[in-house]
Amino acid sequence: YKIPKGTQEQITTDTFLRTGDIGLLDGDGRLHFVGRIKETISRDGKTIYRREIDRVPELNDLVGDCKTIGLADANANQRVICCCVPRQGDPLQFPTDDVLAWLCQRLPADQRPDRIVALSALPRSSGGGVSMATLRGITSGRVTDSILENLVRSKFSKGPPSDMSSVKSIV
Repeated sequence: YKIPKGTQEQITTDTFLRTGDIGLLDGDGRLHFVGRIKETISRDGKTIYRREIDRVPELNDLVGDCKTIGLADANANQRVICCCVPRQGDPLQFPTDDVLAWLCQRLPADQRPDRIVALSALPRSSGGGVSMATLRGITSGRVTDSILENLVRSKFSKGPPSDMSSVKSIV
């Protein structure tokens, strides 16, 4: 709104609006909503829909909730990361290797996660949905780095913690 350059980027030359939605036309000409462009993961030139992956871990008795994200990789791909909340028990005791092996038996090769991250809960936005930005920050280590940076600021502390490696392992 009132940003001509932004408007120009969102409208195609044939006057269609880019909404960020992905859809398919079936044989009868009906449009079916498949997902959102931001909800896709790009790996080896293929588009992977997170929802297709998310449904599988939730079939495992150990997994209570799951959200899959893509993290940028050095090869211009995205690594597939499944963030799982244990159905019960401590996330630190969650058998990530066992769940990863279980998933690899049930998912096609291009959808197999590179890593499983166990969390006590998925971060939520004010609207109640999973905050993908926060989830990416947690899995990439940016949230930990931010917390540690703030701990050593004089505003919060008279001096930095004496054993930062122990603090980092807790965070």
